[in-house]
Amino acid sequence: MDPRLKEDLAVLHLAGISTRLMAMLSRRILGVQVSADTVSKSLSVIEHKATQWLTRPLNEQKYWALFIDGTNFRIQRRGSTEKEPSLVVVGIDARNRMSILAVEPGTKDNVDTWRGVFSELIKRGLDVSSVRIVVMDGLPGLENLFSEIFPKSVTARCWVHALRNALAKAPARLRDAFKLLAQEVMYASSENQARVAFEKLKITMRQDAQRSVYCLEKDLDSLLVHYRFDKKFWRTLRTTNPIERVNKELKRRVKSMETLGERTLETLIAFTAMRLEFNWQNKAVDKINVENLLNGRKEFQTNQVESVVDSLVH
Repeated sequence: MDPRLKEDLAVLHLAGISTRLMAMLSRRILGVQVSADTVSKSLSVIEHKATQWLTRPLNEQKYWALFIDGTNFRIQRRGSTEKEPSLVVVGIDARNRMSILAVEPGTKDNVDTWRGVFSELIKRGLDVSSVRIVVMDGLPGLENLFSEIFPKSVTARCWVHALRNALAKAPARLRDAFKLLAQEVMYASSENQARVAFEKLKITMRQDAQRSVYCLEKDLDSLLVHYRFDKKFWRTLRTTNPIERVNKELKRRVKSMETLGERTLETLIAFTAMRLEFNWQNKAVDKINVENLLNGRKEFQTNQVESVVDSLVH
């Protein structure tokens, strides 16, 4: 088979077309039926370039903000569904553009494994002294670990995780009211106003939702760290939403695959991460990219895929 056709088959598979569907359509499009096994094997043509991208050098940019979180994928292997844990790191560079710095499949979300992830990032060229803030969830011990490795940085808790945990501890009848009061803290116009809003929440809810109040109070300083930075970054630094965007896209793609081996999963993760990366590199987090909006989302996504394909097959 023509090597270029193998590359095309691999890219189509990674972009979302299942091996079964491609085998079914290949006779109509190519005049010859391509087996599902052939499609799967075609991944070997580009897997090296794709996975190499996940371990690329990081010394070309200075990253001042990091977002870190863990996730689980449900994948089909050997006729059964398995959970595949992964750790994800996203950074904001000096141009205020986001990059996916690491996606570590098969890695559990605990302090020891995060230490290994940070060590690898530093080996790849991440400048420790440039990192000023990391946004994370409330994994025990992770904040201390980060302060140890990145002593010039501050740690911020994700508001989405914190509020979700607080609401889970609130009586059902009070959850809506608690959420509204918490959002007054979250979206306050200054740190001082946020603390005033929290006192209001505390006075209102301490009798009937004491555990929920404490859930926010114990992490309040970390939840308000974003106020130390320029206002144009507050929205971005309040949550680990950049990580959630990566997780959502990865889970969507993994779900569409019938079965996944270790190498296929790694290649799929790399391809999906590259698509998001090319998207983010076209817009800074501190402003709206008007040109992309005017050109339309469909065209932008097409160019995004073309950029990834060019990187993989040339």
